[in-house]
Amino acid sequence: MIAQLLQQDERGMEALLLHYGPLMRYIIAPILPDPQDREECLSEVSMRVWSRIAQFDPARGSWNAWLTAVTRSTALNYQRSAARHGGTQTLPEGAPSPEASPEEALIQAERRAALHDALARLGQNDRALFYRKYYYLQSTAQIAAELGMTERAVEGRLYRLKKRLRTMLGGEHERESARDDAFEALLAQSVAELPPEEIVADVTPWRRAMNRILFGMALCAITLNFWCLNYILPAIGTVLLLLGFRTLRRENRWLGGCFAVTVIRAACFFATLILNTTILQSAVFTPAVTTTLTVINAVLLLALYFCFWRGLLAVQKKAGLPAQAGGALALIVWYALVCVLAAVHYTGWIVPIAMLVGYGCILRSLYRLSGALDEAGYAIAPGPVRVTDRCLVLVIAAVLGIGCTLGYLFGSSYRMDWQPADTSKQTQTEAIRQQLLDLGFPEAVLNDLTPEDIAACDGALRVVVETEDYPVNDGRNVLWEAYNEKHERYYVQDTVYDVKELRLTGVAVQLPGERETWMVFHHFLWTADPGFYGTEAIQIRPAYRSIPEGWSAAGDVTGRVLYDRDGQTFAAPYASLGAQTFTANTVLWGEQTNTDLFAAFSLPRHAEHARGYVAYSTTEALNGYIFSSGEYYVHQQTWLQYPAVTAMEKCLTAAWGDTGAFRTVQDALQFYPADGQLLR
Repeated sequence: MIAQLLQQDERGMEALLLHYGPLMRYIIAPILPDPQDREECLSEVSMRVWSRIAQFDPARGSWNAWLTAVTRSTALNYQRSAARHGGTQTLPEGAPSPEASPEEALIQAERRAALHDALARLGQNDRALFYRKYYYLQSTAQIAAELGMTERAVEGRLYRLKKRLRTMLGGEHERESARDDAFEALLAQSVAELPPEEIVADVTPWRRAMNRILFGMALCAITLNFWCLNYILPAIGTVLLLLGFRTLRRENRWLGGCFAVTVIRAACFFATLILNTTILQSAVFTPAVTTTLTVINAVLLLALYFCFWRGLLAVQKKAGLPAQAGGALALIVWYALVCVLAAVHYTGWIVPIAMLVGYGCILRSLYRLSGALDEAGYAIAPGPVRVTDRCLVLVIAAVLGIGCTLGYLFGSSYRMDWQPADTSKQTQTEAIRQQLLDLGFPEAVLNDLTPEDIAACDGALRVVVETEDYPVNDGRNVLWEAYNEKHERYYVQDTVYDVKELRLTGVAVQLPGERETWMVFHHFLWTADPGFYGTEAIQIRPAYRSIPEGWSAAGDVTGRVLYDRDGQTFAAPYASLGAQTFTANTVLWGEQTNTDLFAAFSLPRHAEHARGYVAYSTTEALNGYIFSSGEYYVHQQTWLQYPAVTAMEKCLTAAWGDTGAFRTVQDALQFYPADGQLLR
């Protein structure tokens, strides 16, 4: 095009109006409010470019910068001419004065140099704001809309900017600018004729909005499963998409649709982030709900990128560019393929890697498209702003912060029905209690049993007891001095536990009957306060599951949980208690489906002597087998987990290791039924 203009080829003029008409109208609009004047001025700008194209020097600045300067100068001259000939329009506030005398020109040159030095000491945002106001002569409303700010916020920034420039300029300039109107005129008259390159690139809402959208897309597609980045990065990406499409929402109905879909997805996503801090999310996000939400999210994503594709086509058409938004169309295909891979549960690596590379190429294509629109000077019609971008981000952050905090404080534990322990019925079972004590039943455990469970032990024949204290702390490392057979000294590192907080007691009571029947109690007692942060769980591997050939189930599962406070004992049923079938993948045996007994509960933060038990009965199926009943106690030792997982959910994964927020203690009651001898 430039070459055609230099050759005075009329096709160059056509290309100028086609590709750079939006830019010229964008610069003219703040100076000439009347649409008819704008079109007449546009014609004058075109003719001036045609006649002065030889003055364009790429060494001094870019084509966009030179065209901006020519357009601005022509618009100001048009306005002055209209005013001289009795027009009704007036110059915009702060517009440069007509051509000055030689003396005034010299003064203006000095002022321009002083202002240039002052502006160089400002930040990029302040410089851009200055040029918007005093070079492009944009109104406060336009600046606010394009920067995602309120008019009041823009006025505040302009006030602080002028105050700072007053101080920087100082001397005679400070005396001349004692009045605001005089200072406004001083700034407008002292601005450079050619705007800096970085300002030309910055003064366009399109680049700002598109960069946010593209970065948002990239962050939403990134999955890094460490440091919660799989939640943090999409959250940032969602905010960027929200801000980007908010700016573009008034450009056309398709981009407005993008904004609407983004608002819906953002609301759902942020609500999910808050819900993830509670144990309710496991109850809410059932497999059926999860599947439904996944389908809805896929539909919304496809709708978003379809609207984005159509919106870009409309933008290109308006800008006079070929309607080719292949990158946006490729996004639709890309996400459709992702949905297909998810539906078929694809587990390979080749296709995902290829798709990741393809996604990068798509974003690069969209970035180049955005650059082409910038080069064409395409300017959008930003929507009005009632809440600044900064305030919107702060509000979202505050909602997430407060919501997550409340989730951790009030939604991370079970609601337990704590009541003062009822001891009125203890006398009804006194004879059975004494019988059990005589057989060796631990009194501390017996005191925690319900009268019903004590009564179930009526006629007890034998009692087998196994007790062990376990630590839930990390202990301390100790170096021991030792000697080998050659009397050579060496050191052995060992872990020493000064405190063992958890006492696990297994009690088996043999009951009368045709077949050998045992009532089994798994009791726990916290001898020291470990701090209770959320949920606790007990998993019992009953004898009839450990050795199904020798033992079979008999009766229901019972139990309760207790604690002391101020000399008063409180008791409550478990939040859940009973058999649970689960499937877990194990390293040694692969995928297995089993049924164990589970108890889930929560304890007050500083419960004293927290304790409880789970009881079940089993009957001998075949003689000659040992008795083996395993217990896994899962303790939550911190709130720092995201998303929130209950101790019972951790049990159901068969992940018994001390990982994350949980610590698991294992114990087993194993003995020979013939003589009651414990297996060690």
